[in-house]
Amino acid sequence: MSERKKLRTSTKIIFIVVAVIVAITLILGNTLLTWWVYPYIWYKRVAFAFDNNKCESGRVVFVGDSITDGCDLDKYYEGLGAINRGISGDTTGGVLNRMKISAYDLKPSLIVLLIGTNDYQRIPPHKNENILKNYRKILTGFKEKLPDTPVIVQSVYPIADVSFHNHYRYGHGNIEDLNEGIKSLAEEYGYYYADVYSLLVEGEEEMNMEYSEDGLHPNEKGYEVISAYLRPIINGIINS
Repeated sequence: MSERKKLRTSTKIIFIVVAVIVAITLILGNTLLTWWVYPYIWYKRVAFAFDNNKCESGRVVFVGDSITDGCDLDKYYEGLGAINRGISGDTTGGVLNRMKISAYDLKPSLIVLLIGTNDYQRIPPHKNENILKNYRKILTGFKEKLPDTPVIVQSVYPIADVSFHNHYRYGHGNIEDLNEGIKSLAEEYGYYYADVYSLLVEGEEEMNMEYSEDGLHPNEKGYEVISAYLRPIINGIINS
């Protein structure tokens, strides 16, 4: 085969591969683009297991997804000595699968939970009833394994249609109802419900873009607003 024919064949193969990737991406939305999260979640779980051997018990533990993972706890909760157990891309089901390494083994003085946003970009399921079923299992686990540990259950934050289109597509119009369910569960289990959603929302369930760059994750100002609200609650619980 001549060099010219080889080049044409290679070009056709590349074109076909690119066309297939584009087609799948159009069908699945950003699901294809988030496949990277699975090895990352596995890596973080392994890292947590090793890190737990060095962590003293009785500390405040933040459990969640990328919003927690990306939060500089030493900066926004200065002096608290909190442990970050957030994993980017994680869901309520993911938290259920790592309760031992993310909470039980640490024997925390307080847990701050924020999870559920990424459930909206999983196809399926993304319905509130499925998210709340997992929430009940999570809170049941805390109550059974850590009966003396208080828990702050945060509301799911609002989303704007900027970068995370599937999150917005399936979450918009449903988050307020989801938060009502989360609040009811928190109260049922005797835990504190933190309505962060109301601090960040603008209009019809939209993230106020003053507090975010991508419509989902808080920016520096967003984290400042959130921590200014949560810190007094945390202090009140751990000092009681």
